Amino acid sequence: MEAPLPTFVIAGAMRSGTTSLTRWLRGHPDVWMSPNKELHYFDTRWERGVSVDEYRRDFAGWSRQHAVGEATPNYLFHPEAMQRLATVLPDVKVVLSLRHPVDRAYSQYWARRSREIETRGFAEVIATEPDVPETDDGGLLARGRYLEQIQRALQHLDRDQLLVVLFDDLRHQPVETFSEVCAFIDVDAGTVPDEVGRPANGYRHFRSERVRQISLRLPKSMGNAVGRLNSRAEAYPTMDPSLRAALCEQYRPHNDALAEWLGRDLSAWDT
Repeated sequence: MEAPLPTFVIAGAMRSGTTSLTRWLRGHPDVWMSPNKELHYFDTRWERGVSVDEYRRDFAGWSRQHAVGEATPNYLFHPEAMQRLATVLPDVKVVLSLRHPVDRAYSQYWARRSREIETRGFAEVIATEPDVPETDDGGLLARGRYLEQIQRALQHLDRDQLLVVLFDDLRHQPVETFSEVCAFIDVDAGTVPDEVGRPANGYRHFRSERVRQISLRLPKSMGNAVGRLNSRAEAYPTMDPSLRAALCEQYRPHNDALAEWLGRDLSAWDT
């Protein structure tokens, strides 16, 4: 039995609940998610010349579930990923989860700090952002200008192929939001796994980056166990209030345009 290609993709945004949504969908009997969350086929692997047949092998464990998916949050931000995705998967459904852009940027910053990718202060990082290429893992502020990324995706996808949910909905209305996603990808919206509502991928401080890198090369269950022992959950520091206010003001016109396009009240993102 030949492995299928995805019928749906969770394509963004980074640090906006995509890990939680992926785990919840794994519990649905009509859904098969790739074992590795971020396959990066349409961004980095495509650029290395990886073939579609090799990508198909990521779904070799499929056992006839109706919906087949993967989740790579960088696809929304990458300038060419959505065009590539639409070329290979013309009928694909794309799910986007969007978060308050200032909170999203700050969460990404601290995720990078925890892995020792970043050592500078947040203010210094965003001050130098114009020098960061779109394909970089950075782009802390650019990733939060959601509507321009959505409009780029819609140059290659029909509007009814795209579903936008909000991070706050995943947190505060998880069952309703999960059911909306299920209906969109054409599986039973009334089936709600016990996992739904449990958050995943919260901030963790890694004790050793070297041990973290070793854990990524171990079998999944063993790597997860080592990762838990090598890290601790904790809250990162609160952002400077004046900097937060300035960033909220910077995002305001982008958020207003997105709110109009979505037909949703995003005034909570103003502070």
